[in-house]
Amino acid sequence: MARDKVIQVQKKAQSLEQFQRRAAGEGSPLLRGVLMGMGALVVGIVGWGAWTLHQTSKVDAFETKVSALRMEVEGDGVTPVPPEQLQGKMQAALPRLETLVKEAPSSRRLQAEGLLATWKLELTGQGGVASSSSTPQGRIREAQRLTALGQGKEAKAMLDPLRAKATESAPWAQSYWESLLEVDRLNGDRDQAFKDLGEYRARFKDPADLVSLTQRVKNI
Repeated sequence: MARDKVIQVQKKAQSLEQFQRRAAGEGSPLLRGVLMGMGALVVGIVGWGAWTLHQTSKVDAFETKVSALRMEVEGDGVTPVPPEQLQGKMQAALPRLETLVKEAPSSRRLQAEGLLATWKLELTGQGGVASSSSTPQGRIREAQRLTALGQGKEAKAMLDPLRAKATESAPWAQSYWESLLEVDRLNGDRDQAFKDLGEYRARFKDPADLVSLTQRVKNI
């Protein structure tokens, strides 16, 4: 009587463990190199994403604190704060602003230092940041000083040469647009402020301070 014969036509499927073992030790050097390279790429992408998210959250938190402090001192921009009340609120909030300046992310440091210098100048007539118009940062600081002194026309003239280069890649650009909108506010030029805000939005992707700047422009 003939025995039944079973012909095996397929090999058993390779287990994950066998595949990993082959890739680690038995596979070709090229395969090992590809796998190691892919692993390093994945780790790099994850790390970069985490760092970017962390930096964005820091900027958002900083902008929120600054906006809240300015709202507390300057009001909503609709009803003017009497000068004597403004000075008192500014004096009381000055230590907190100084702390914020120390904590400011690098992309917002110039902006924070300019606000602090402006407050000190309004309170005591001193404390303006020494600057030179030979650098973008110097021109911005000088414009902030002129704004604090109520010289809107002169402040705008100081900022105008920087406009073309105030793009997202410039480390001082955020402070430039912040200062320019402050000049528009000082000059009471609401139409120009909306134009400047529109150009700022076109040049930057999802700026963290857009909400606070938009509200400030609406209150001009």
